[in-house]
Amino acid sequence: MIRDSSCILCLLCFLLSSILQIVTVVEEAAIAKKAFNNSQKWHSLNPEYLQDLWEERRDARIFQSPLAIINALAWFSLVLPVCQTAYLLSAGGKRMLGLHVSIAALVLAGSMAELLTHLMTIGFNSSIRWVVSRFNLTDWGVSQSGNDGVGWRVIEILQIVGKGMILWVDAFEWMALALITFFIALSIKSNVKANPTFTPLFSRLSVGLAIFSFLSFSTTVFKLSDVFIWFPLSISLTAVTMLILLPIWLFLLSGYLPAAKAKLEITQTEESGEEVSLASIA
Repeated sequence: MIRDSSCILCLLCFLLSSILQIVTVVEEAAIAKKAFNNSQKWHSLNPEYLQDLWEERRDARIFQSPLAIINALAWFSLVLPVCQTAYLLSAGGKRMLGLHVSIAALVLAGSMAELLTHLMTIGFNSSIRWVVSRFNLTDWGVSQSGNDGVGWRVIEILQIVGKGMILWVDAFEWMALALITFFIALSIKSNVKANPTFTPLFSRLSVGLAIFSFLSFSTTVFKLSDVFIWFPLSISLTAVTMLILLPIWLFLLSGYLPAAKAKLEITQTEESGEEVSLASIA
């Protein structure tokens, strides 16, 4: 069977991105757990404690920049397969046009949001690492005794605020994926043609992927309320969605797209032939 190369490239990008994301999130969770275990020192912004915490963070952020680049690339590589799917399911723009335009708009919005988020993440993390390693954060002359640690307190507040801003844009990724796959399933379900290229199995898989993506969106948002309650569920859903469901979905799609293109070309050729025949009769 002929496979679509854009789907295979997207599959590989998402697999690599997901593995790096899980490794990075687990490392950050271990640091967050240390902060939780010393919550009194963390909430009081104890300078000595924050300095030790940032030493660990600096060592744990080795994968964050590559992760941001690969994740943005993965979302951009998803644009072509999804737009092709939307065009083919719409029978070349003749069927349920609004629904299929929405699918294309969502994948474009998701890819742009991911690009902007990850560019912001790279810039934010690089700046934070540079400030922590090069600037004097221990004594800003606020206290007469010296070593007031105000710099470490400011950096920690910036870290919390920056993470909160980026988290909501990251959550949009899951919502966009949920809506894209749900709309594709809806389009397949409403197709009454005999022997459709996109099978009911693919439709059911799309619904499952949509449900897991929506649950991942919910747990990502709920982590703001209590990270240690929602984190295990969030990482489990991410692993199932990105390492199992999405790769299977993309692999099946890579086989459907060439067949759907060939069928649409035949249909368009037959329709154009009929139009020429009718014109000659007239």
